[in-house]
Amino acid sequence: MEIVIEQIEEEPWEFAVGLREADENLGDFQVTMSEEEYAAFGQGGEPSAVIEATFRFLLDREEPESISDRFGLRDILQYYPEYTTQLENYF
Repeated sequence: MEIVIEQIEEEPWEFAVGLREADENLGDFQVTMSEEEYAAFGQGGEPSAVIEATFRFLLDREEPESISDRFGLRDILQYYPEYTTQLENYF
């Protein structure tokens, strides 16, 4: 599965994310990340790397159609409290 990421805003960062497999569109999403979230989850990488790692994390836990089409990184903690400790495994 390909994760296509385009940054559309800065501070707070906003990304358009598409999930593609072959020629099939599996979903389009808008994800926001604050500077505080980036500091907490970024591990010194590029902001888009945090978003990609986040989607890899989510896809290990649910199908693309189950992922909300618009969310912020902190929203994930409501459903997956292990997000903060497990995200580093997805970079």
